[in-house]
Amino acid sequence: MAMPWFPCYPSDLLGSLRWQMMTPEERGAYWQLLCLCYQSANGKIMAPLYLLSRMSGIDLEQHPLVLEAFQQDEDGAWFNERAYSEWLKRQEVSEKRTEAGVKGAANRWQKHRQTDGKPMANANTSTSTSTSRVRANNQEKDSLALSRAKSAEGFDEFWHAYPKKRSKEAALKAWKKLKPGKQLKDQIIEAVNRQAKDPDWHRENGQYIPYPASWLNAGGWQDEVTVLPERESGPLPF
Repeated sequence: MAMPWFPCYPSDLLGSLRWQMMTPEERGAYWQLLCLCYQSANGKIMAPLYLLSRMSGIDLEQHPLVLEAFQQDEDGAWFNERAYSEWLKRQEVSEKRTEAGVKGAANRWQKHRQTDGKPMANANTSTSTSTSRVRANNQEKDSLALSRAKSAEGFDEFWHAYPKKRSKEAALKAWKKLKPGKQLKDQIIEAVNRQAKDPDWHRENGQYIPYPASWLNAGGWQDEVTVLPERESGPLPF
């Protein structure tokens, strides 16, 4: 969902060495791309580099200060890590408000159906009903909070083990969607430790390590990898 506005933190912006080094033209291109990210359906821009340059108004290959502020995911979509994190937060708030609105409408409709055509209850009955409703709402909130806490169990251990710590909010969302039990959680951590020894994950400073959210969504713990045997220790060849 496109966001109608996004937060700007002047102290962070003006304190950035990258921003201070940009030319006015580069700053305009940077803001143009940020706005396009927020206006997209998923907080990212799906476009090849030459088209991204056309969108920004400059040749990004000639302006690395702007290009390096954006990354590509495994599908080739461009995003700014800080902006994407803010986009996820805004989306979560929007989803919660929508959910609350639907529940509120359902409760009002149910109340209308229960009272339609019936005599008004006396004050004691009304007070008792109101108290019961508050208690039920509190129990529902406690149950929801417990469910969310359980869905995030084990994530900190996974995050600590995973070698590429990027887009933590997206990774947490993928983890909650997966809701792994203890057995699956242990399997995931074991797979991370095993795949971390894969030579492909060490090429070009870890460039080929998938983002943690992508790895979880793709069921990466089920991948088979070839790990080179460790060399036996021996005397140094002096």
